[in-house]
Amino acid sequence: MALRDTLKKHGLVDGCITLDALPGFTSTRHRGMHIQLVFRDWQPSLLAYVVALESAVKGRLNRLDPLSPSWITGVSWRFEPRDRTVWPRLPVPGETSVSITAARHAGSLQSADTQKKLLKSGDDAFMPTAHGQLVAAPDFSPTLPMRG
Repeated sequence: MALRDTLKKHGLVDGCITLDALPGFTSTRHRGMHIQLVFRDWQPSLLAYVVALESAVKGRLNRLDPLSPSWITGVSWRFEPRDRTVWPRLPVPGETSVSITAARHAGSLQSADTQKKLLKSGDDAFMPTAHGQLVAAPDFSPTLPMRG
């Protein structure tokens, strides 16, 4: 009911996101419920609002049941499309322009040059093998104890 009300309030299509209630345990070992919000339809613009949508559903649930924060153990997202053909595919290797375009579309403010430099800097953590494959370079730095 909380999800349905939230979708309706914000003008979203009923059924584009569904809710699965899964059993869970609170930090005090009491039984509770884990909420899983499931994307059913491809709406790329909605991805920018997942945190706000999660907050709105939890807020509506809290108005319906003021004790809900005591028995909600967590919220997660799952993507389970009704029609997989409309969801975008991963880019083909070597098509870096696709990944840069996708990053810009996702709200990244970095330029293409900055992204390429960042990607290149990560290559230093790997070493090529005799067969041309990359493997993680050994890290011989001393380990330090954790504060705690």
